[in-house]
Amino acid sequence: MAAAIIIFLLIQIAGFAFFYLYITGNVRKRLEKDITSTVEKELNALVTEFNRSALSNVELLEERITRLREVIAESKTTEESMVKTAKTAREKPVRGGKTEKQPVTEIVSGGMKAYRAVNEPREPGAVQLSVGNKGVRDEKLDIQEHIVSLYEKGIAVREIAERVDMMPGEVEVILGVHGKL
Repeated sequence: MAAAIIIFLLIQIAGFAFFYLYITGNVRKRLEKDITSTVEKELNALVTEFNRSALSNVELLEERITRLREVIAESKTTEESMVKTAKTAREKPVRGGKTEKQPVTEIVSGGMKAYRAVNEPREPGAVQLSVGNKGVRDEKLDIQEHIVSLYEKGIAVREIAERVDMMPGEVEVILGVHGKL
């Protein structure tokens, strides 16, 4: 009888051990599924947020590209009018069919150069540089070099943009081209 009780107890202990292993295995599987599901949900939410952010940035870039195209078109129009003005400003007709040379000033605006008569009104936002008798500029700054030098002096991009009458994005592009950003 004592042997039967010992065998019964051993069977009971073995049964409880197998039951314990079975339960803990199922709990582990369920926890892994729950953790996997939670991680998957978090990753999906992160990807969704990233896509929204990327779409927003793409829209901003498209707007800036459109603005840059408008500025380029405006600058071409301005360049054409400045060239016409330069041609007519260099020589002034006087009596007797002769022409008289007028003093001219070089205008640098958006990287383009043109000339205008000294007494002609200046275009807003243009950087004015003098031209000597031999046609050599007294200062060797064009607008891009001017922007880079202002940036190197520690002036903020927004303030530079205001000074040169450009959009901050345009100033950032110029600084990027020159390896400053």
